[in-house]
Amino acid sequence: MQVKLMFGQMLRRKLHFLLPSVIDSDPMDEVARGEKLSEAYHRMSELGIIQKVRLANDNDS
Repeated sequence: MQVKLMFGQMLRRKLHFLLPSVIDSDPMDEVARGEKLSEAYHRMSELGIIQKVRLANDNDS
């Protein structure tokens, strides 16, 4: 699961680089540029990333 999430993050970065007006940057990249962590969390929730991580963590327990 973690590899899929990392691949998605890399893909989003590359697509944002190629098409910045179409694809938003990765939420965690924006935290590094000074955006609030709560905003990144909200965007990650909208993208379904948080739900996938919770599901993976629940299945590992």
